Amino acid sequence: MVVLQLNTGEELEINADIPISLNFSIADIRDPSKRNSSFSKTVMLPGTDNNNNILTHIYNVNKEGGFDPNIKQTISVLQDGITVLDGFMQLLEIVTEDKHIIYKVALFGDNGEFMSNLEGLLLSDINFSDLDHILNLTNIRASWGTIFGAGYMYPLVDNGFTDGITWGINSFTPAIYAREYIDRIFSNAGYTFTSVFFDSDYFKKLIIPYSGALSKLSEAAQKDKYLKVSRTSTYSVPQTGLFPNRVIYNFRLSDPAGVATTLAYVVQNTGAYKVVVDLRNVSAENSIVGGVAVERNGVAQYIILEYFDINGVVSNQNILLDSSNYPTIELLPGDKIYTSISYKSNDILPTNISIGADSTMEVTSINTTLQDGDQVNMNLVAPIMKQIDFFMNLVKMHNLYVSPDPDNKKNLIIEPKEDYYSDTTIDWTSKLDRSQGLKIKPLGELGGRKYVFKYKDGKDYYNKIYQAKYEESSGQRTVYSTNEFLKKEVKTEITFSPSIIFGDRWEGPNPFRYPYYSDDDVYHNAVPTNYSTNPKILLYNGLAIAPAWYTESGGVKTIAAILFGAYRYPFCSHLDDTTNPTIDISFGIPKELQTAYTDYTNNNLYNKYYSKFIEEILDPDSKVITGMFLLNSADINSLDFAKQYLVDNYLLRLNSIKNYDPSNPSSLCVVEFIKIKAAAPFSASTTSSFGGIKKEI
Repeated sequence: MVVLQLNTGEELEINADIPISLNFSIADIRDPSKRNSSFSKTVMLPGTDNNNNILTHIYNVNKEGGFDPNIKQTISVLQDGITVLDGFMQLLEIVTEDKHIIYKVALFGDNGEFMSNLEGLLLSDINFSDLDHILNLTNIRASWGTIFGAGYMYPLVDNGFTDGITWGINSFTPAIYAREYIDRIFSNAGYTFTSVFFDSDYFKKLIIPYSGALSKLSEAAQKDKYLKVSRTSTYSVPQTGLFPNRVIYNFRLSDPAGVATTLAYVVQNTGAYKVVVDLRNVSAENSIVGGVAVERNGVAQYIILEYFDINGVVSNQNILLDSSNYPTIELLPGDKIYTSISYKSNDILPTNISIGADSTMEVTSINTTLQDGDQVNMNLVAPIMKQIDFFMNLVKMHNLYVSPDPDNKKNLIIEPKEDYYSDTTIDWTSKLDRSQGLKIKPLGELGGRKYVFKYKDGKDYYNKIYQAKYEESSGQRTVYSTNEFLKKEVKTEITFSPSIIFGDRWEGPNPFRYPYYSDDDVYHNAVPTNYSTNPKILLYNGLAIAPAWYTESGGVKTIAAILFGAYRYPFCSHLDDTTNPTIDISFGIPKELQTAYTDYTNNNLYNKYYSKFIEEILDPDSKVITGMFLLNSADINSLDFAKQYLVDNYLLRLNSIKNYDPSNPSSLCVVEFIKIKAAAPFSASTTSSFGGIKKEI
């Protein structure tokens, strides 16, 4: 007996005469980039009173037969009381025939539900507000020593706003660890994971840098930097005649940050500002000349100055002072901005001067990007990418296999292919229908002639140069089958773009190297733009020794970091070391570098996670073995793709089960196995780079 049981305990009635076809798989041996889950072909549910009541309520079915197709209902398929599928149900269609109702539904396994939960969600939908912080050198330095995999860190990246020696504080942008994304994605989806790989030191060092050139200032933060104060009545300027005679503003028209006094605007954040002073109905008893200044910090630093001349005993002159007509005003935290007046009468005697009501001083930050002292809104740091694409990028990079935990359907087991399989053996020899025998095909015939592993083409300067020269992305790996009858190309592509590493200043044996993301060449022969790049992924392996380098804020340079008696910097790259790399998160060895390496590792993504797999697929002695098997509910309930299966003395890997019908215990299902001729495990080594900058390797 088959039961479709909801998580509420309710049961849907099925038609015993209509078969239910369940399919089980974990990966597509024909395409390494794809991952599968358990699912059913369309299941027909009769429109009984019970089913009508349940489904109408769940899917908001109306009188016209309309319903909400986006609702997922948790469900279990039980055969004789044994669970053969845990997951969710989707209503596909409602059919009315001769006053009879049929509900067409589809069933999906648990890992399919996890993927479905991510549909439509962006990385920017994740709340990272608990990671908000102030942009300053202290926090930037502190991020370099945080626990790998937790929170954020600040990589050293050239976005076209540095000379390779000095980085402005505002040119630093945070990167969130890939592990931090994974933890929050799973938590928000209501899932957990068990993964030695996700817990590894290597994975915890992967970071996702900000995809823009400079971090954007939020609209709210820009408003906090705005001030407008005014006079509500006439104000008499003290009769000293000399600077500083400061105007007292007695009304705040706008002061979101609460930084105004009656005299001054107190600067909270480093940056460039615009100041506009509008004095209305300026009057004097005598003919006078003088000036209006925006004064900085009560000393003779009149950052802008506007002269006036009032002729006549009584005048109502308006004076507008706009800093837009002057060089940019760069201010530091704690600076105080005043409106100050200096004047003298033509006969050198003091005179009375007054400022009319509605006179104003307006201060506006002209920076749209973060400056030293601004709060970093970490919800703006995530790249424009779907959560499901982010997860699948990591799956494709590392050939990860994902399967539900048999003991906890909300927990997924995730490991690279070679670590996923176990040596536990299950004997299914007796379940084979010998009347139909086994079908055996070379595994390579089901694959492609050409296997391509690549990052998405990049838009930044050196990626475009590389792509134009070699007609492929940097670090791409292409493998060919020797079977000339095959035509298909099988592509495994991730939506991250490669990071081209630049820099060859040296401190003894230690080079200074960093990713280059600008759309201008590194010598800045063109004016760099605030450039947004494709999403990237980098490996941060800690601080490296470097030549002297500096940070800058408000025109003041600071030595960036001296630790343990040497200059240090956060080395972030597709490589794990500045001179002797042992890990490369490219798929293959790049054909050209922008920085010189004497030795270069071949321990890249393809070799480490795919080479043995592809070699086994292409080996003529590797086979696909297919047969008709009589399986029962206990077989399906304990199904484990990680185990090996024994059939007629063949030790096989289970690839898929198709058309298992729990409603008909005597029906046969199609079982596909893989018989692999095991290839030798990959062993990493180094190779000579043959000479350095802009040289092929």
